[in-house]
Amino acid sequence: MRIKTTSLIFTLLIFTAGVQVTAQCDPESVYQFGKDLETQGEYYRAISEYTRLIYFWPEHSLAPSGKYHIGLSYLAGQRYELAVSHFLELVYMSRGSAMEVAARYGLGTAYYQQKRYEHTLSELHWLSENDSDSALGTDVEYARIWCHLQTRDMDAATAAAGDFARISPNGNSSELRRMIEDLNTWKPRKPWLAGTLSAIIPGSGQVYAGRWRDGVVSFVINSLFISGCISAMNSGHDELAVLLGLMEVGWYSANIYNAMNNTHKMNYEDWDNHLKMIDYRFGHPFPDRSSTFGP
Repeated sequence: MRIKTTSLIFTLLIFTAGVQVTAQCDPESVYQFGKDLETQGEYYRAISEYTRLIYFWPEHSLAPSGKYHIGLSYLAGQRYELAVSHFLELVYMSRGSAMEVAARYGLGTAYYQQKRYEHTLSELHWLSENDSDSALGTDVEYARIWCHLQTRDMDAATAAAGDFARISPNGNSSELRRMIEDLNTWKPRKPWLAGTLSAIIPGSGQVYAGRWRDGVVSFVINSLFISGCISAMNSGHDELAVLLGLMEVGWYSANIYNAMNNTHKMNYEDWDNHLKMIDYRFGHPFPDRSSTFGP
C-alpha cells in the first residue's frame, strides 16, 4: 500500500512540474525556440516545439505560423510525403486567407521535390490566378519554367520564359529566355543510329555517342575474336572456331547494346549539363520565402 501511495505521489509531482514548466513558457518563447532549432537543422525537434505551441495556445496569433513552419521543417528534412499531407491540411484550414498562399507555395515545393510536376503546375496556376502579392510573381513563373524543363515540354518552357521576362525586374531575364531557346534547338543523338553504326562497324556507335575509348576497345576486341575464329578455321581447329564464334556473337550483340546505352547516357548528361548551367546562373526554383508569410 505504501509503495502504491509513493508511486502516485511521484506521478503527481512529475505532472505538476510539467504543467508548471508549460505555464512558465510563453508562446513567443516556444515559437522562437522552434525557429532557432529549425535554423540549426534540428527539424524534428522544431516540429515538436511548433506542435507544443499549437496544442497549448491554439488561438494565439503565432499558431498559424507554427503550422506553416511544421510544413517547412518537413520540407527541409526531406520528408516530402509528410510535407504534402501537412500543407494540404493547411490549405483546407486556411481558405481565403494569406496563409493559403503560403501553404500552396509550400505544397508546390513539396510536389516539385517529389517530381510530381503536373501537381506542381496546378499549384503554380492557382498562385498566379489568386495571389495579389507581386512578390511571388517571378518565383511562380520561374518555377513554371523549371517544371516544363523537367518534363521537356520546350514550347511551354519557352512561353513561360517569355512571361518571366515580362514581369521580372532582373535584366538577366532575357538571357534566361535565350538559354532556353538554345536548349530548344538542341538535338539529341539517336540511339538507333548508334546501334546501326556499331552493327556495321563495331565501336563506331560508341564513337558517335562521344565515347571514343569504348569505341576503340569494342573495335579491337571484336576484331580479335573475328581474326581468331578465322585463324582457327584455317588451321582446322573447328571446335575452337565454334567457341570463338559464339563468344564473338555475344560480344558483337553487347557492342550494339552498349552503343545505344551510351547514347542514352550522353543525351541525359548533355541535357543535365544544360539544366545545371541555368541553375548555376539563375538559381533553384522555389526559393525560401518563409519571411514573406509570417514572423
